[in-house]
This record gives sequence, structure tokens and C-alpha cells, in this order.
Amino acid sequence: PHSQSMVCILESSGNNASANCKNEKGEEAAAMLPIKLCREIESKPKTAFLLSSQKMRQRLTEALGRTEGLSLDSALAKLGA
Repeated sequence: PHSQSMVCILESSGNNASANCKNEKGEEAAAMLPIKLCREIESKPKTAFLLSSQKMRQRLTEALGRTEGLSLDSALAKLGA
């Protein structure tokens, strides 16, 4: 296996910090991002999928409007688990 050297430049803005890493050729090879930002980026395809159908969009809207719900124990009991 060939090892490769990288140079990482830390960028900071307020509470956010990230690092862009370049390989020996000066090409961007990696990035380091805050966990919170990674999770936000990761959730976007899931959100897009959930909103892709009219039926699912309706279900989500109804769920957001609910003020009452079931406890986990109650839901499990209703399912017979």
C-alpha cells in the first residue's frame, strides 16, 4: 500500500470549524466537519425521500400536528408485544 502525505487547513468561523485536506499533488482529498453538520447533511436525503410522496407528506404533517401520543409501553401492548 502506498501512503500519501496530506496537508489540512483548519478554518474556523464562530462555533464552526472545518478542515480541508490536500494531497501531495494539491488536490482536495478529504474534509473534516463538525458532527452536527455531518448529521444535518446525512439527514437531507432521508427527508427528501419522506417528502417525495403526497401520502407520506400528509402523514408527516398530521403527525406534527398531534398533541397526544402513546407511551412505548402502550404501543407495545396494542401490538401484542
